[in-house]
Amino acid sequence: MFPRCFITVISVVFLASCTTPGTPDPAPTAAAANPLLGTWKFDSSATVVHTVAYGANSGSLGSSGDKTKELIKLSEGSTVNFTSHTITMTIADGRSTSMEYTIKSLDGNGNVTIVNPQGLESAYSVSGNKLISPMPEMNFVAVYAR
Repeated sequence: MFPRCFITVISVVFLASCTTPGTPDPAPTAAAANPLLGTWKFDSSATVVHTVAYGANSGSLGSSGDKTKELIKLSEGSTVNFTSHTITMTIADGRSTSMEYTIKSLDGNGNVTIVNPQGLESAYSVSGNKLISPMPEMNFVAVYAR
């Protein structure tokens, strides 16, 4: 059984996965396709691979093993659904939470920065059928598959 506050915590972690300082990219045009659209299911194997690679590249490999295991356990069976203006995270038992977002920047390589109504930025990358959500403050990279 997940803790009662799980949805809020994992949603905040997911939505606050990466803050990008600096000058924002130009706003996307109406014709630009949003690669986030659709439903994505948590991929634990890809998450482990990306998290280990992130740890090796950042010099933090092995420093958060227990935290990584717990985050993977809590995320098993979860999905993330993006519509044009809403992100909804649903955990395995069916509980969900939603938040509105706008696209701040979008490039031709599948990299998207979104902003929630409170102004918090989150960066995502779409590569093939994978949604990659880095969480540097937790030394964790969540990966979702279509």
